[in-house]
Amino acid sequence: MLPPDRCEPFVAHAAARAFLVFVYSSSIVLEAAPFVVSGTIAASALTRVCSGSVIAPLLAAIAPGCDCSLSGFAASMKRTAPAVAGFSLTWGAIAGPAALFATHVALGDRMVAARLAGAAVAASLTGAAWRWCIPIRRDDAPGCAKAEPLHVHLGKALAALALTAAGAASVVTYAPFAYASLAHPCAAALAGALLSPCSTADAVIARVLVHGRCAQAAFIVAAQCVDIRQLATIARHFGSARAFVAAIAGCAGCVAAALVAR
Repeated sequence: MLPPDRCEPFVAHAAARAFLVFVYSSSIVLEAAPFVVSGTIAASALTRVCSGSVIAPLLAAIAPGCDCSLSGFAASMKRTAPAVAGFSLTWGAIAGPAALFATHVALGDRMVAARLAGAAVAASLTGAAWRWCIPIRRDDAPGCAKAEPLHVHLGKALAALALTAAGAASVVTYAPFAYASLAHPCAAALAGALLSPCSTADAVIARVLVHGRCAQAAFIVAAQCVDIRQLATIARHFGSARAFVAAIAGCAGCVAAALVAR
């Protein structure tokens, strides 16, 4: 047990670090929350219309929100052609309008081009590979996809955002050595996949946490197409075989993004 004269500085230091975690995570949540909410509302409304419509993949690719809302879009695309569904989900996760805008503000136009290149490679390979993968299991009865209540969608999306923001803020605050260790694109891509930040927040996190343009490009692409949340969504709606293929295509997208960012 620490003596009183050493305990107070330790407590003060811990409190200061905890406050930094709160500030960093809160800023990420506040920056991304409007996009998360708008995208989730759009996805929930689409799911209530009918699955199999050509509108579903189009809105998934240009969704106003972030990748947190893609679970709702995925549910409405189970009757869509596999290649179209795979392309739309991957492109929407990496290169949605909100993600591109956030990347432009945080990292500049060079990184926007890298993000677009990574999205094009990952989405194209995913769509092409899904064309010849195990067929999607289709529902026996026609009609609309079963829609969860809007508050459930919002709760899941905001909870995922809060958890990833807290994780990223903790790494930044308690592990300053991570900035140096994430200079390599492979290490940065692995960090992005594990942290799985929101697509409107990954550029901000990359600017703080990752060193070097190539590593930053790999981080933001991996955070959206090789990440735990995206692969779990694909596996849940389209099967583990397609999730595995999407992960391989996502790795190729990371390489393309890193090359463009050089």
